[in-house]
Amino acid sequence: MTPDHTANDPSVTLRDVVDYVLLSILWGASFLFMRVAAPEFGPFALMGLRCFIGAVTLVALLCWFGQLKRLNEKQTTGMVVGILNSAIPFVLLGYAALFMASGTLSIINATAPFWSALIGWIWLKDVLTRWQLVGLLVGFLGVVVLMIAQSKSAAIGGIHGVIVVGAGLLATAFYGLSANVAKRHLQNTLPLVNAANSQLGASLVLILPTILLWPSQPIDGSVWLSVVCLGVFSTGVAYLLYFRLIGRIGAAKAVTVVFVIPLVAVLLGWLVLSETVYFSTIVAGVIIIAGSTLSLQLLPRKASS
Repeated sequence: MTPDHTANDPSVTLRDVVDYVLLSILWGASFLFMRVAAPEFGPFALMGLRCFIGAVTLVALLCWFGQLKRLNEKQTTGMVVGILNSAIPFVLLGYAALFMASGTLSIINATAPFWSALIGWIWLKDVLTRWQLVGLLVGFLGVVVLMIAQSKSAAIGGIHGVIVVGAGLLATAFYGLSANVAKRHLQNTLPLVNAANSQLGASLVLILPTILLWPSQPIDGSVWLSVVCLGVFSTGVAYLLYFRLIGRIGAAKAVTVVFVIPLVAVLLGWLVLSETVYFSTIVAGVIIIAGSTLSLQLLPRKASS
């Protein structure tokens, strides 16, 4: 992997855009898979399986590309990132998925860029451009509109509601932290190696609770299919794309993918789970895409003199 070119060249290539779109689809679908499987497996067993399947997928890819010997590169750091970016937030989101619609949960997930920007500013002294700041604000506006659109189906009252929403927000805070850790310590490591080590670390942490909290009832085949898709595509392949984006365009830009994820999650929730979609959701989608475009600096700019 080449060093992060964004330090001197903040432009985004076509390859980055393709990775960005694919990642948004894979992670958007993950909320559907979680919503289907979490009630059957519980958050710990489900996420233990997710990380294990993701790790197997990524190690298999390393073997396929003849890069398995590189798995020990910054392995400890990669595993720590996996705990911060997968084990902890996955379980928190799995818990929230027991009570929230998939679209609504993805909306909460869209707060990750703000945590990433805040932590990067405090810890790494990152400076965001004016248009990136505008993009974050526009994206936030879109998320607010989308949350209003989903409020009827997402209503969870009382202290329990605060706990559920808090679990989702805490998960996104860990996403923001891990993105900056990866940016600081894993920039020059092969993205596939980072992704594999992250899921190996998460799997090790979740082995014991997965065994202890394994469901006693038989699991339907369709639920198992959701788990496999969650592990292979929404974890293994998705984290390869994610770490590649961090290395090429930086953490602050890569993490803005969560602005687009709600669009995918809401659409799939409507198509598969019959979750309600409001007209304001469409309006929010346009705003979110505009915010992501600005955050990624995809709009053509005048050449500086």
